[in-house]
Amino acid sequence: MAQPLRRRQESQTAGFTANLSKRYEAAAMRKTNQEKLRIAVLVSKAAFQFISGVAPSDYTVPEEVKAAGFDICADELGSIVESHDVKKLKFHGGVDGLAGKLKASHRSWFYEFYS
Repeated sequence: MAQPLRRRQESQTAGFTANLSKRYEAAAMRKTNQEKLRIAVLVSKAAFQFISGVAPSDYTVPEEVKAAGFDICADELGSIVESHDVKKLKFHGGVDGLAGKLKASHRSWFYEFYS
């Protein structure tokens, strides 16, 4: 009677081990696919920027924005935020540059809040 019980335990253990190896295999495949997708997105983004031929230096401030007293329009700012475009952010002078173009200071509220 002990023999059938032992076989059942061994088969359950062997099945569980096989499932673990399949899980590791699936996780590795998922990680590989995610990396391939990330690379594909980056390549397509670079291709789109190349085809469109728009450089960050092509930006000019619209007259109505200048009249309102700002040096950057909402569309340009939204584009930087939405696309996480570090090159455009650096072109505009980083966070300090954007704050200046918006006639704001990110430092004043920070120091007042934590003082």
